[in-house]
Amino acid sequence: MANPIRKVLANALAKMYHLAAAPEGAWRPTAGISSLGNSFMIPYGDGFQRGLGGNPYGCNGTVMACVMTIARVLSASYANHTRITEKGGREIVTTSAAHRLLMRPNVAQNAMDWTGWTVFNLMLFGNCYYYVKRNDRNEPVELIPLAPNGQRGFIAPNGELYYDVSAQTDFASTLNLDYVAPSRDIVHIKLPSRYSVVNGDSPITYAH
Repeated sequence: MANPIRKVLANALAKMYHLAAAPEGAWRPTAGISSLGNSFMIPYGDGFQRGLGGNPYGCNGTVMACVMTIARVLSASYANHTRITEKGGREIVTTSAAHRLLMRPNVAQNAMDWTGWTVFNLMLFGNCYYYVKRNDRNEPVELIPLAPNGQRGFIAPNGELYYDVSAQTDFASTLNLDYVAPSRDIVHIKLPSRYSVVNGDSPITYAH
């Protein structure tokens, strides 16, 4: 039978260091106390159990893993240009400008990359922005990704919707607009928001 004094000491130290059972994802210390009163190190790998983030934005490692899983699964169901046949069915159109844009939205992304990037931004930030680059005939030829971590959309005094396409991630914090684009030149995919009709919120922000 263990020494009663050691057990009392171990229980006291456990309370002092918050070693009681904690819910999944809660903060946990880096050292523990055994039933005999001996201390030992507790390694936690990426720091998840200590509430530490795995990237500069402070995103939890588990949240990031879930977001990446959703993005990878949905990226396999990328968009195609289709049309309805005379018999009521659907067929993929492979000779249109829309098909070429969907298959290669920009020089850095193909259809799967583009879909995965869109879902990734929606899950983390609630918004995904693309600037529409056009040719001499005003046809869309490229969708250029914009940084998602900022409120880019705003309604001008004339009632029109515009977007900040500057290097700033959030023009509202600096009031510095390098370039403003009308809504017709922006693809803005967003999730619902309780605070704005222009910009979306991530699922986590919306749930708070």
